[in-house]
Amino acid sequence: MSYMACGNHTPGIKTRLPQAFMHKMALAAVLTAAAGFTLLALLKPRSSQGGREVEAGVVEYAELVVVYDNRVLAGGAKGAWGFSCLVDAGGVRVLFDAGGSSAILLHNMRTLGVSPRVDVVVISHEHGDHIGGLWRVLELNPGVSVYVPAGFPGDLERRIRELGCNVIECAEPTLVCRGVVTTGTLGGFIREHALVVATRRGIVVVTGCAHPGVAELVEAAERATGARRVALLIGGFHLMGASRSELEAVAERLIELGVEEVAPCHCSGERAVEVFREHFGGKLIECGVGLVIRV
Repeated sequence: MSYMACGNHTPGIKTRLPQAFMHKMALAAVLTAAAGFTLLALLKPRSSQGGREVEAGVVEYAELVVVYDNRVLAGGAKGAWGFSCLVDAGGVRVLFDAGGSSAILLHNMRTLGVSPRVDVVVISHEHGDHIGGLWRVLELNPGVSVYVPAGFPGDLERRIRELGCNVIECAEPTLVCRGVVTTGTLGGFIREHALVVATRRGIVVVTGCAHPGVAELVEAAERATGARRVALLIGGFHLMGASRSELEAVAERLIELGVEEVAPCHCSGERAVEVFREHFGGKLIECGVGLVIRV
């Protein structure tokens, strides 16, 4: 996995495959071969479409660019409360969330050299810091499909349709494109889903705010795909008010779930970043506007 900050100031590309990770890969290959399966069999997302399961396959690569966040890594970009990440899933451009302001979102895209043209949009939940920039994006991408959690407000769905775009509610895990599915909707008062991309190194899970719980969303991603290895978990983890003991429990649970690298941002909180760094060490990625990760 490689990652860098893009923009006017680029600290360089770091590439690493930790020795422990390589050992786990080798062990997994031995175990799956002995069981008569291939490793890739664990990385074929299954999603429900029209009452039937479909296989989504894997993508050759996934490249993620953080274009909206509270923190800024790239010179010239602007930080603001909210989150948005552009995911290139094997050539299909998926915008996950749209931040709180279209002006800031588009400014950051220009600064980072990222085109606002996308193939599909996925919105994690209805809060303004995740949909504020959506409307201008839809104007620039007429006819695009927007995947939202079940129970998404009717007035927002109508506004999306009025802009000539399609709305797809994802109560269950839903196929977005090859190698990309949603987790299905979780939560009660605040209903939310996450984005899952299956690569040959494992799944990538992108969360907006993780109101239902970040570990719960990872569990849902694994159920939806059958995967047991999470190459990367990135996004808002909704842990700002959590105690140290609660944060340690979450970090330990994520490790149990097979999360290899984490990039907490937005509503995760500085304390969470500190605790996660203690548990994940060099596998914690500093996140902010301008971060580029290729899996």
